[in-house]
Amino acid sequence: MQNQTYQIFDHFYIFSFDKEQTNPNKNPISKLVKNIFSFPNLQKDEFQEKIKQFCYPNISSIKNEQNQKSENFTFVLTGGTGSRIYGITRRYQKKKSQEIESMCFLTQLPLLNIFYEILNQIEMKEIQDSNSLLSLLTSLSNQPIPQPGETLGFNFSNAKTGRNQEIKIQRSDTLLGDIDVSTIFTKLDSRLILCLFASLLFERRIIFISSNIETISNIIHASVSLLQPFQWHHVFIPILPESLIDTACSPMPIIIGIHSNLVPIVDSLPLDEVVFVDLDKNSIEFDPADIALIPSGRATKLIKAMKKQQTLFKKNKPCEFQLIIEEFVEFFITILQNYSSYINYNEHIKSHVFDVDTFISEKKKQIKKFLEAFRHTQMFEVWCREREIMTSSGLNDQSKSSKKTEKNQGKRFGSFFSKKNKNKQDENQSQSKSLKTKIKEKFKNIRSKKNKESDQEISEKESDQEINQTKLNQEEINQNKLNQEEIKSKQI
Repeated sequence: MQNQTYQIFDHFYIFSFDKEQTNPNKNPISKLVKNIFSFPNLQKDEFQEKIKQFCYPNISSIKNEQNQKSENFTFVLTGGTGSRIYGITRRYQKKKSQEIESMCFLTQLPLLNIFYEILNQIEMKEIQDSNSLLSLLTSLSNQPIPQPGETLGFNFSNAKTGRNQEIKIQRSDTLLGDIDVSTIFTKLDSRLILCLFASLLFERRIIFISSNIETISNIIHASVSLLQPFQWHHVFIPILPESLIDTACSPMPIIIGIHSNLVPIVDSLPLDEVVFVDLDKNSIEFDPADIALIPSGRATKLIKAMKKQQTLFKKNKPCEFQLIIEEFVEFFITILQNYSSYINYNEHIKSHVFDVDTFISEKKKQIKKFLEAFRHTQMFEVWCREREIMTSSGLNDQSKSSKKTEKNQGKRFGSFFSKKNKNKQDENQSQSKSLKTKIKEKFKNIRSKKNKESDQEISEKESDQEINQTKLNQEEINQNKLNQEEIKSKQI
């Protein structure tokens, strides 16, 4: 019943932390942070205490900040079945006060940009009294989930002014339009992004570090979105509270984000084979073997696409980050081209099976080398199983009939996206369908755009030199670390 009533979001909270409290490092966060508003108002709320930690992950450093700027970030809670709940949060300092408040929506829908705008409107319009908030949230909870390009509009009664007010927010219809992709491309160097992309593809243990929580959140969510049509199935904690810092020691693949004031604690932990991404220093410590597996031709095109838009941004000229997204789309289209021709019906098990061995063996040398490593990741294994299930469901009794090779690139990529689990909300399914449609439409023009720009492309040789230099730089860093460790051990 509750899921039907609050389908666009599940809970809403406002918490408050007074910076003038004494000994914030010694008191538990449950005593430092007050809950001043909840919707719906439940007698027993299992989430509340846990969410306080995520809304104030860097509570010890907040006290030392004289003026807390408003910032948006999204933490993630993962259920036992792998389902995710997004904690879309806005944190700000109240006017003429030392109180830092956090407003937070809990939702199963990763509509980050929409909820950020709603939170921004609540702060700007100073909607603080419980009656106005109750009116706004009740109206919002009854709204249908907007499809890409549609407008979310709702009215509420503002008790402060005594008038009805309206909030209208249009959902983006661009690829990955529900998250902010601009931060990653403007903050990070193109070669760093490529190294990060390789580390994500091969499911490394990755820790992001920054003094800005909003930057951590935006870049982590954007970087993971670049993996589509694949998904990260391991530990995913974009904002890690200090109380859960031991999670960094997990032996399995992880993606976590930590505030820079926690770095001394992380350095003291027994960590091994971790990719550190320092967002403030624009640096990454990674395994050079990962970047070597990315086909050089595709690496060239990715770097070129990023550099072009980054140059325009630095010159304060209009830039189109969607063109970079499309280049990442093209990467997967090239890698997985004609995969459906290798999914065949198996009479013995009465189901379809993806012949991965043959699929890889018939690829060109560089793509073959990449896939031989990539096939061992969980994201690839899950993707293959989903393709088999989709094929069996779609063909039914015609399973034995021969299949025509797909010619349309848009259709080929569109089929990469699996239907969501039937138990998930209809929104997740509609998001997948709409993303297929957008890719079909946008991809018709990708090749023509690339042909027009072909005379300006970076040569394969230049790309290899850049990538090789990146590998050499990282190998030097690794060697210096080993030398330092040898010196320390001798001293001991």
